[in-house]
Amino acid sequence: MKVFHRDRLPPLLQDFADAWELAGPFDLTVPGTGGNRTDDQQLLLWSKGRTFLPNTKVWVTSDVSKVVTRARSAADSAHGRGAAGDFHPVRSHFANGLPATVWTGAEEDPLERATAVRRFEALGGFAEKAGLEWGGRFPHFDGPHVQLKNWRALPRV
Repeated sequence: MKVFHRDRLPPLLQDFADAWELAGPFDLTVPGTGGNRTDDQQLLLWSKGRTFLPNTKVWVTSDVSKVVTRARSAADSAHGRGAAGDFHPVRSHFANGLPATVWTGAEEDPLERATAVRRFEALGGFAEKAGLEWGGRFPHFDGPHVQLKNWRALPRV
């Protein structure tokens, strides 16, 4: 199988991508923010589903369904320490073989969503067998996310 855009992954996740390409059951793709992140990139993702109230200078959750991450800074995220990758199962391909659509796990069609969740569970099982942590076990399901267990001990990238 293929891991598209694996060049977006940090070096610490390349072995996982190699293993997936040898034994993974379907193609994966890494989105633009799926590898290392700067503070600005992390804050932009963190602000999704949240609103800043200028009068009180406080952020509040305005739409929990749009919240992407709980980590406000790169230092608080495995992505900011070069220890995480986001992988989405590929649903279909263009004629040139590149991924056309991916599963996000938020599909509205119940059958498509069930298929997406099964694919993320397969990804998670594969990651855990490789000794990594999978975001599908987090209190806030993060199906695409795979990270090293010791990421907090690593320096920021």
